[in-house]
Amino acid sequence: MSSWCKTADCRKHARLLTRSLNRSVDPCQDFEAALDDLSIAWVDGFEELLSKGASVVSVARKPLTLFRTCVSGGPASEEDKWKFLEYIEEMGLSWPQKPTRGATASPFSVLVLMALLGEMPLWMRIRVTQNPLSPGGHRIVVLPGRASYVRLFAANHERVMDAGDYSRYWKLIHSFLVGRPPGTNVDDVIKRSAQVQGTVVATLMYVVTAAPYSAPVLYNLSHAQQHASDATFGRWLTALSDQLKHEASLSLSDDVLFANSQFILAVNSFLRTTGDEDALVHISWQFVQMYAVMLDKALLEDIMGDKRTAASYLTMLCAREVEAVYSPLIAMLYTRLVLSSAGKRHANFVVRTLVQKAVDSVNSATWLEPDDRRFLATKLESVRVRLWPSDLFDDVPHLEKLYAQCPEGEVTFSLLWVKTRQCRRDLMMGPQRDNADALRPNFTPLASYDSVLNTVDVAIAALASPLYYTRGTLGMAYGGFGFVFALAMMGVLAQSRQYSHPNGSVDVSASWMSKNFTGALGAKLLCPNVGSEIGGPRGDAIAAVEVTQSVFRDRLFRSTQLNLTEELTDEKVFFLTLCRTMCVRKGVKPIPWLTSCNQLLRNFEEFSSAFGCSKHYTNKCKFFRND
Repeated sequence: MSSWCKTADCRKHARLLTRSLNRSVDPCQDFEAALDDLSIAWVDGFEELLSKGASVVSVARKPLTLFRTCVSGGPASEEDKWKFLEYIEEMGLSWPQKPTRGATASPFSVLVLMALLGEMPLWMRIRVTQNPLSPGGHRIVVLPGRASYVRLFAANHERVMDAGDYSRYWKLIHSFLVGRPPGTNVDDVIKRSAQVQGTVVATLMYVVTAAPYSAPVLYNLSHAQQHASDATFGRWLTALSDQLKHEASLSLSDDVLFANSQFILAVNSFLRTTGDEDALVHISWQFVQMYAVMLDKALLEDIMGDKRTAASYLTMLCAREVEAVYSPLIAMLYTRLVLSSAGKRHANFVVRTLVQKAVDSVNSATWLEPDDRRFLATKLESVRVRLWPSDLFDDVPHLEKLYAQCPEGEVTFSLLWVKTRQCRRDLMMGPQRDNADALRPNFTPLASYDSVLNTVDVAIAALASPLYYTRGTLGMAYGGFGFVFALAMMGVLAQSRQYSHPNGSVDVSASWMSKNFTGALGAKLLCPNVGSEIGGPRGDAIAAVEVTQSVFRDRLFRSTQLNLTEELTDEKVFFLTLCRTMCVRKGVKPIPWLTSCNQLLRNFEEFSSAFGCSKHYTNKCKFFRND
């Protein structure tokens, strides 16, 4: 039985899909070309959300003021620039000059301090979690940097290099901060800077896109001195011990978990070949590029060469900065003002049904040995989903107290930014760290799986249109937000070596899996060609579609099918929304960890059936299914 969905959400999504359809292209032959991109308008509605929030919760005036002051774009005074440089010096950074001789901080200590404070999460992040094996204790988890920050930084570097503008770019920022042009003998310095930054970008992109978590290492912080001579981890342990010894909320008896040895080795290689002093200058330069360009719109316009592009880029940077400090508050405002309790319940239901289907699919996967099935099913059942802010954020007096020291206004954005960041520092190094720690940034990728923590982190923007609607159809829900979540969750199955146990234990040898597991999983993860295209989709992407499509089909069978229009049946809506969820367009360089929508969907008879495709491809990839 079918009917029409007539809600405002359905009408909105129907307009988006209808507008994006290219009817001159046969979707059976080229599904990507049959669509244009659907963008997520999170940033466009950001100020409106904060404005509505400020009328309900007074503390929301603080992020609203920060955002509005930021997008106004300066101009920055000499005092503003001096305050900015003073701020970075407090972290041991120095640019454009090298650190004063005798005052050189260790780059290990600087990177650890920035990670603890949540500053510039390019190189690494540090999460302080409850120790699963020691009640009341903590586990300090050292993780690679945030993919969204790395991708943005890499894209900016690529833009500058493609334009052949690195020297001009460097000199513009130097002149802005120092107040005068650099000397005539800086060509070698700039050339070296470009070379090192190219290496840095390649290293960071490798870490966040290609390098799987490998060989995690667990230490006790109290034993840091015993391991000080360890070539790989010694200086990191010493830096952690030094930074945390005066931190009352943590103890030297806490554990330190390096989640990815490959990542640490990559950073060590950069620091070793660059040298401590030069490494600090280059890290400082990275910080300056990420944040100094927000201080004055005129600087950004000079760099971009176009006022409209600069304004759009500045708005995105400003939203990112507000979220870096206030993300739990913003998530609470969005949940309360936009989603409503019904929307939250619906999203939780989508998550629960997908987790259960994934567990059922693993339990029925005959290519896995029984013990491996039980292990993976248990790991899926115990996945922690980080999407909603703490329940404490429903307590307005608690919110007021948490952000009491954060400023509500200053004469200029630069001063407001510095004082807001200082407020965040105090929160991140105090007893409220767990509550103040930022949720996942609302920029792609919107969800990811952490194999060591067994956590799926989901940005609240994954619950914004066109990925999620409270009053939409099943195809809209599971093709959008559902697929975003499922693709991240399938990270559980993308690890050919399982280093962490659901109970929190860590074993470098991954000894709890059978000797046949790696080969069996590897065969499933490598999908052969489908049709005439080279390569194939990732096996975990196949698994994500199988799980999501199976739940969608089950739910559709049990309820009245709601179609958007005569052309847009809910089966079509599911695949159309899913393809746009993948953020891949014709002519646009795909995100490295995503696959081609064409290659992916050709593996599914349900897709062929929905669009009436006559051509059936052989050698289809399957992950769980045997049909």
